[in-house]
Amino acid sequence: MNDSLAPCLLVASPALSDDGFHRTVVLLTESSESGALGFVLNRKTPFLFEEVARELDVPYTPTPERDASIYAGGPVSPERGWILFRDEERFHDDGSVIEVTRGVKLGITVDLLKTFLSPREDRPFKFLLGYAGWGPGQLEAELKEGAWLPLDFRPDLLFETPADRLWDESIRRLGLAPGAFFMVPGGDA
Repeated sequence: MNDSLAPCLLVASPALSDDGFHRTVVLLTESSESGALGFVLNRKTPFLFEEVARELDVPYTPTPERDASIYAGGPVSPERGWILFRDEERFHDDGSVIEVTRGVKLGITVDLLKTFLSPREDRPFKFLLGYAGWGPGQLEAELKEGAWLPLDFRPDLLFETPADRLWDESIRRLGLAPGAFFMVPGGDA
């Protein structure tokens, strides 16, 4: 029996006071007895693809349909880039891509990033720097404390919801109202 939460979305509870995760939505890609791995989906960095393309010597032309943002996927290994993308079995996998769930994949190679920077590429994707990690039992403890609210995996939230509205929309899909939370000194949320 598989007790893994992954893949799912973890929506930061309003009670989560950690500045690095306040009002975030995390795509949980792996969870097991040895820990968990996920990617923050709604924290933009100040970096732009124009800079990355220049570094890689790859032509890149921004379009209104493409999100030119680079996201802070989490505090662990922020120098490492990950490409999260929608794919319906048409991408030729060289072993460097893993399937998160049907139709959504994750890769880390420069060649894959070059593919997505190409003007011919039309699939939605997110480029994430770093990841979020939890040690054995840590995520489970945070879930029991109410720091995270699990939400079933929703590809439309990943690729179609603007980052600045992702937390509010995720809270709504949990059946809650984003503005209805308040904190009482010395009490619960």
